[in-house]
Amino acid sequence: MAASRPSARSRLTHGQKMELAVGKSLSAENTVPRQVWLSLIVVCSAMGTAALAWGWLWIIVPLCLLAGLACLVQPAWGLYLVVVCMFLPYRFLPDSQAYPINVAISLVILGFWLQRVVAGKSGFSRTSLDVPFAIWLAIMALSLTKTYDVAWGVINLRYHIFLVLLFYVAVGSATLKLSKRLVWLLIAIASVIAAFNVAQFIASGGSERVFGLTRIYFSGLLTLTMVYLTARICFEPNNLRVSAIGALLVLAALGQIANQSRGAMAITILGMLVVMIAAWRWGSRRDQWLPRRRVIHLAFGGLGVAIIVVILAGPIFMHVYGRLLGYERAAVTLNYRFFLWRTAWHAYLQNPIIGIGLGQAQLWDNLLPNVHLDPVGRMTVGLTVHNSFLGYLAETGSVGIVALLWVFGRMLRSTSTLLRTHRADQIGHFVGLWGIVVIIIIRAFFEHDVFFSIAGAATVLFSGLAVRLGSETDRAPRTGGLEEKFPPATPQSQQS
Repeated sequence: MAASRPSARSRLTHGQKMELAVGKSLSAENTVPRQVWLSLIVVCSAMGTAALAWGWLWIIVPLCLLAGLACLVQPAWGLYLVVVCMFLPYRFLPDSQAYPINVAISLVILGFWLQRVVAGKSGFSRTSLDVPFAIWLAIMALSLTKTYDVAWGVINLRYHIFLVLLFYVAVGSATLKLSKRLVWLLIAIASVIAAFNVAQFIASGGSERVFGLTRIYFSGLLTLTMVYLTARICFEPNNLRVSAIGALLVLAALGQIANQSRGAMAITILGMLVVMIAAWRWGSRRDQWLPRRRVIHLAFGGLGVAIIVVILAGPIFMHVYGRLLGYERAAVTLNYRFFLWRTAWHAYLQNPIIGIGLGQAQLWDNLLPNVHLDPVGRMTVGLTVHNSFLGYLAETGSVGIVALLWVFGRMLRSTSTLLRTHRADQIGHFVGLWGIVVIIIIRAFFEHDVFFSIAGAATVLFSGLAVRLGSETDRAPRTGGLEEKFPPATPQSQQS
């Protein structure tokens, strides 16, 4: 009897089997039963009919309940709600911390842990950030022994704990498709808001700063958007898709100009340069000309678009140019920042070991009464430090800043493995996620809310996705076969 031929899968090497397993785990979809979709259609139709008949409250309240139920039943779906709530910086109740983003995070965390309990699992996915996060939280809790306002310090600590738990939800729920959908949901909403902001900005003749519904947080979300889009352009082989992504990048850039934030513009440009350098090095090491050609096109194309836009809308951009380079206003802004930075340093010197207490940097007027003698001090009461490193240095001392640097270092190291992949079909997304993590760390030098409020939710959500995908990529064998490189050009791709 002739021996049966081995199957195609059995002929694979151990490394190839591992790569297939990793790819399958990263590409796994959350399937939804047909009954759920039918029920959702019926419920939404009924709510729409009730809204038309009796008022919009009949659709808003059920939608909120439906969204909350989705977060509890399927936490991965709740991450979509977290992204949407990043654009809603409004309180449900006055004088409370009941922001939509806080409620969404709480529901997602609760749903995630309930799901693990039902499945008979305990604990959470292990990452390289476990020890740094634990030590950092412990140091922040220890700093509360020195706080002036204990209640405000506890609120800050609680939110940091929420963010760390959200990080592990992102790590435990992350798949390749989910990470792509979350990023593109962020880009889609940011693009719509940017379009309205640009229209309002043009209507005002460039004389007004326009942030839109998302307020000041919009500039930070646009920064993440532009860095990710830059990475996708650098690695996209299809010219038609490059044009579409480039249009979104131009729209986001115009939205950033409408914000007229010097810091956001500088951070965005720096982040885009870092991503372009990474793309150039990736192409050079693997002898791939496409990423390097895209970097050249992006550099000269961006310069050309900027010149054309300025020529077509010269009077409007003269207002922007005058504000950005207005020495008087710039001097006032820099004076505010320098004053707050000096104040944070003086607060650190009061207790250089564990700091003055978490969340107390905003209360410097109570801790450093002599600073009131400075005229600038009277105009900066209640403002944040505008520098996360100096802020945590003042609030958690030397041990706290060392722990924070440890967190950032591990975060950057864990996500840098994304740059090692040989998969040309995913490298654009991977470099985009890595660029988001890099820009978050860069923003820490200019912003104080990297681990607080909407910016904090974006930090832990996208860094959690990047850390998970980075760990999976690091486990995959790096064979570098010809089939993993860019596909050869075809007549159809050349025409597109």
